[in-house]
Amino acid sequence: LSWVLNAYAVVFAALLVPAGNFADRVNPRIAYLSGIVLFTLSSVLCALAPGIWFLVGARVLQAVGAAMLIPSSLGLLLATAPPEKRLASVRGWTAISGVASALG
Repeated sequence: LSWVLNAYAVVFAALLVPAGNFADRVNPRIAYLSGIVLFTLSSVLCALAPGIWFLVGARVLQAVGAAMLIPSSLGLLLATAPPEKRLASVRGWTAISGVASALG
């Protein structure tokens, strides 16, 4: 069980900054959609995992998708929010992200 949890946590933490760099270079929308697709497909793989090591690998892919979602969602928010509403938008994004993380 610890491999399943730690594989996700380590890969997710390690890829947050590179994924943000990727989103800035490519396009936040493309990075966000890619993250959703990768996270969703890897979630299906997790559900269908025939063994523990397959599940660990699927969780690693899930972490890659999740790492792409976080910085690209903030990039999309900043790109679409009017300048006078950016601070409030980031506050809301931060609050929702914190609650979502706590809920799993």
